[in-house]
Amino acid sequence: MQGRIGDRYVVAFDCLSGEVGELPDISVLAIHDKHVPEKLLIRPEGAADKAVAATSPFGTADINFESHEFSSVFHVESSSRKFAYDVITPRIMEYLLANPGWSIELAGADAMIYDNQLWKPERIREALNILSDFLNRIPDHVWKELGAERAAEPAGR
Repeated sequence: MQGRIGDRYVVAFDCLSGEVGELPDISVLAIHDKHVPEKLLIRPEGAADKAVAATSPFGTADINFESHEFSSVFHVESSSRKFAYDVITPRIMEYLLANPGWSIELAGADAMIYDNQLWKPERIREALNILSDFLNRIPDHVWKELGAERAAEPAGR
């Protein structure tokens, strides 16, 4: 499905692995919005993440925050630690903690959300609301510092 919600271009789709047990089939919702040069991944912290962090002398790519609660619930990776710290404010941490289980990625002009499940239609609206609320909570100064501008609608859509 694709269309516009306000001034944002939105697309929802299913990713099907084709092989049983290979990768989970998941639904994804993407919002094409402001173009940023940095990448950011926020996803639920898994048991494997905790095991690797506990046994690795080098640590992991996980960026930790002052909020121990947030850092124990979410695994964060970014192409820029500064960008991650600028985006993930206490307000966003609180919001994500109140809405656990989602993975959010920012890359280029696309923001994506998924939860490693195939969705029923009502879950698409929930994903759209969560991702929109997340983007709306990113401080304006972050967009300005990056020189982010509203991206053109993707070609061919």
